[in-house]
Amino acid sequence: MPHTLAPVLSTTRNLTVRDLLQFHEPAVADWVETCTDEEFVRVCDVADFLSLFGPTSGSGASMMLSKCIALAAVYVHDGAPRDLVRSRRDLKAVIPPVDEDSPGTVWGIQQLRPQFFAVGDDAIAYWAEDPDRVRARRDSSAAGHARRGDVSGDQLTGGG
Repeated sequence: MPHTLAPVLSTTRNLTVRDLLQFHEPAVADWVETCTDEEFVRVCDVADFLSLFGPTSGSGASMMLSKCIALAAVYVHDGAPRDLVRSRRDLKAVIPPVDEDSPGTVWGIQQLRPQFFAVGDDAIAYWAEDPDRVRARRDSSAAGHARRGDVSGDQLTGGG
């Protein structure tokens, strides 16, 4: 029986670099331009988690996608969660023009991964509004992929 894949956030490297520069993260922006396709899929997976389960504003609104993507890139690059250098975008920052031909998320890699495979317990503890709910969703998705024989859940989550 075919399985339905959860929608996953997707973006381009150019847009990610633009976001990172506006949050004053030039070293991570440089890394995004040269990271592997697998690493970029990890960025998108973590950004997806942040957009759905990350911190909300006082009004209950989720954070802007540009911030989700920047935080995710920092997390994957640094190997640990942290705040961005700037909490708000610097709209006067010098950024490259939009590049319509910029490579984006590789769907072929993304579809082989369970939802939140790149989200470690450290990120869940740092950002999630409801950590138990996120862990359960991540672990359920990894178990489903393992049952289908895609890859083991431990391979994807680094052992949870």
